[in-house]
Amino acid sequence: MKPVKPRPLPKDKPRPPFAPRDRDEAALLRAITEHDEPSRDIYADWLEAHGHQAQAHFVRAQQELLVASDPEQRQLLELLVVETGKTVDDRWRVRLARPPIERCNLGDVPKFDFKCPKEWGALEPTLDQDVRHCSACKQNVYHCTTVPDARARAERGECVALDLTAQRWSNDLDGPYRRNDCRWCRADLGTFSGESCPSCGGTMRPMTVGRIAPR
Repeated sequence: MKPVKPRPLPKDKPRPPFAPRDRDEAALLRAITEHDEPSRDIYADWLEAHGHQAQAHFVRAQQELLVASDPEQRQLLELLVVETGKTVDDRWRVRLARPPIERCNLGDVPKFDFKCPKEWGALEPTLDQDVRHCSACKQNVYHCTTVPDARARAERGECVALDLTAQRWSNDLDGPYRRNDCRWCRADLGTFSGESCPSCGGTMRPMTVGRIAPR
């Protein structure tokens, strides 16, 4: 069977980044970009003091997840991250989110055997807010808002960090690729078996065509 070539990715221009609301916020975001961990806690306090409760919860919950070991506590914190993340500006979220790096490889180590030791928040920024560079893997990492977007990158052998609010399912980034495309938007859904496409919302059930009943 002739191998299927990866689909070309859309050549979108980089999105404009989140604009800080004052000099203090700008300084804190700059410190966070430079990987100063205490600045995240200070920033959460700043957000709360300025009435940005959801953003404060988003930052604090991620910090607590770094040290939480109790499964129930982690589940609650992960839910808080997702629910608060849905209510905030996505351009702000991509600056503060800490999703793991997925579909990564290191030299001859297979993707399934290697787990990148870093997360999105620990990577080096680039001119594109949706692309960061990993010093461990020596590769760029692409922030993706949906699983189909991430699968398009993974099919090309690229490292990805999936948005923390994205709908996930079991083995959602694993191959084979382009064997289960949505018939409406053509998104590659992999192992997805739900009734509605998570990308466009279209029904996944095949259309039934009526037939004449036998006499």
